[in-house]
Amino acid sequence: MGLKSSAEEMVRRMDSDVSDDTRAVLDAASSLDVTEFEIFEHAYRRWFGADAQAERLEKVFAHYMFHHEAPPYVRQFAREVVRRERDGVLRPADFGVPPAPDTPPDKRGPLFAWGMLVLTVAYVAVLIATPVRSSPGGVMCAGSPGLSYTHTVARMFTGKPDPFGCKNRVTGE
Repeated sequence: MGLKSSAEEMVRRMDSDVSDDTRAVLDAASSLDVTEFEIFEHAYRRWFGADAQAERLEKVFAHYMFHHEAPPYVRQFAREVVRRERDGVLRPADFGVPPAPDTPPDKRGPLFAWGMLVLTVAYVAVLIATPVRSSPGGVMCAGSPGLSYTHTVARMFTGKPDPFGCKNRVTGE
């Protein structure tokens, strides 16, 4: 049995262990982009026309979590949400779920973009302004990266006059 088939078997077993009530509540919560507990709150409000007392709703929700049984009003609410989602006519506002607030654009976005542009231009300017000493073959010596700019940076970090061990093979310098 391959890895993929054993993973599929595990998911199939896990799905078979989930009660119909739990599956409906999970699917409804996913469709409305809310938590399972919020499904209970919205279902109670829709069924009874008022908000539930916190203690009462917590007891009902705890029973659901431990016994995987939802009360009739939650079951009906969840099935209705799932049915509307399947039919393509789900509107979260119809179930008392307010639309998600629009997130404002990040104010740092333009600053970051301009900063990156300035850094890129500065880097290219330094590369252009750095003189390249040419040698036969176009590189400074065998084993070197080839740009005097790279040698300059390497000298700054290592403190060695010739960090790559490049001596001109012709002149010995």
